[in-house]
Amino acid sequence: MRRFASLLFCVSTAGFATTWSGYLVNSRCYSSNQANVSQDANIGSSDLARQVRTCAARPGTKRFAVVPPDWSNLRFDPAGNAKAASIVKNQRHGKVMGVTVAGPRRHNRLKVASLRVIPVRTPR
Repeated sequence: MRRFASLLFCVSTAGFATTWSGYLVNSRCYSSNQANVSQDANIGSSDLARQVRTCAARPGTKRFAVVPPDWSNLRFDPAGNAKAASIVKNQRHGKVMGVTVAGPRRHNRLKVASLRVIPVRTPR
């Protein structure tokens, strides 16, 4: 019985996929901009919308992330980077894109199961 319970727990936790929506950005650029904010600055004092516009995903981007409404940085796994690159290659240069990403999260990294473009307003 104990083996069955542990097997059931492993199977049930592995299947939890969550969905995030937000802006598609260059992960390295956004992380770098976040790191350059002063430790004493509060979240309202940095222009996070400008950071999203500056770090918008472009055709040459190799590593991607989604920035949800809390302005965190959820990086993609290698398969997710490939999916995002195929979507971005046909977009206008510098256009801010909205995406919905589904897949399990481990720490600050998403294992992207699905990725689709959604309409969003450019942050001001």
